[in-house]
Amino acid sequence: MKDIRLKRINSEMQEVLAQTIQQELTDERLNGAIVSVLKVAVDDDLEHAKINISIFGKNEEEAFHAILSSVPFLRKSVARKMQLRIVPELHFVLDKGIEYASKMDALFQKIKKD
Repeated sequence: MKDIRLKRINSEMQEVLAQTIQQELTDERLNGAIVSVLKVAVDDDLEHAKINISIFGKNEEEAFHAILSSVPFLRKSVARKMQLRIVPELHFVLDKGIEYASKMDALFQKIKKD
């Protein structure tokens, strides 16, 4: 039963964070950046949440720092939109897996042409 609850919390938090980042964050460092919330993993005790995000755009590092500086706002948004007794601390991780996959795909395409 606990696993089902955690899956629901993870899924709902992923949706809330994605919407909040897209629609409510006004940091100029996010202009031209596409932020995707790939995965949310909340601990069993609901104290911490690890959020994997992917950023496409001009300056990924600046956009990531904008997300990090917005953590208090994002946490308040999660508290407001989700009905949880304990709102976990949000820990963002920049996931470069998709970027790596696209680079590998480009290399394979280049090899295929040769």
